[in-house]
Amino acid sequence: MVSNPVDQDVKTLVEMLEKYNVGLTYIYKGKGSGKVVEVSMTSDEIRQAAKGAVVGANADEMLQMQIDVTNGQFPVDLGNGMMMTRLVREGNVVYYEYTCDESMISVKQISQNKKQVVDEIRKELENGIATDPSVKTFLQICKNADCDLGYRYVGSKTGTVAEAVLPLDDLDLE
Repeated sequence: MVSNPVDQDVKTLVEMLEKYNVGLTYIYKGKGSGKVVEVSMTSDEIRQAAKGAVVGANADEMLQMQIDVTNGQFPVDLGNGMMMTRLVREGNVVYYEYTCDESMISVKQISQNKKQVVDEIRKELENGIATDPSVKTFLQICKNADCDLGYRYVGSKTGTVAEAVLPLDDLDLE
């Protein structure tokens, strides 16, 4: 996925691709998983992206591409007994899934405090929207595909599951 480029080297590359009417294929190999994802863009899509538009064949394909690229980065050890393991779409919710070491984290307690969990997630996302363009772009892709964002916590020993879903209409993505 490409959105409005901010790095000068990226801007220079995009300008050259536009000038010579050339497309681009990006091959990403996940550091943790070793999975390979290939993303191709036509010269028209590059022009649209350079103007700040999120480009792609359609919202569902764009979301699946983002999920595939993101999953190439997992697993990620977040410390304190939490491992981010995957990103998955189930119906109209895109879930970040975490495995929790139950000797350190109570999944049951997460489930009992869903409102607080959702409020904390909302604060983190609002901060991300303000400071990181990729967060806003990802959330916009989810919203364009009519999906909300969920967080699923799975106990490492018992398999107990707690889920918290944040409706993206609650966030200002403009």
